[in-house]
Amino acid sequence: MKALYIHASRFAYRVRERVRIPTVEEAREGDAEEFENTLVAFVTVEKGDLERLDQVREEMGRDMEEVVGRIKADSVVLYPYSHLSSNLSRADHAVTVLGAMHEEFEGRGIRVHRAPFGWYKAFDLSCLGHPLSELSRAF
Repeated sequence: MKALYIHASRFAYRVRERVRIPTVEEAREGDAEEFENTLVAFVTVEKGDLERLDQVREEMGRDMEEVVGRIKADSVVLYPYSHLSSNLSRADHAVTVLGAMHEEFEGRGIRVHRAPFGWYKAFDLSCLGHPLSELSRAF
């Protein structure tokens, strides 16, 4: 799993169009969300992540808890983002892993929102620009 974290003063997205793959999460064109003081986690689920899900959950959960605590973000937006790797998992595996990560973060007391998988989305992001505002991770 690869991730790009960006601490944003403001992050908003709008669902635009369904991706032509068999596995998508429920959403509608035009659905929109907006967040302030959030850590946006752009996440790419890779081949093999489902098979080692317990390890990935623990590593990313621990890391997310530490980063959110250090930067004092109010929430996390878990945003599916296939552009961080060319070693992509199957779509149904990605949905399972993202769901597990959502549960892991909530279990650690982190307020989390999951952007829908399988949709093109437009987004606006305002990065805070401090030393920990942009981080990349591999789990």
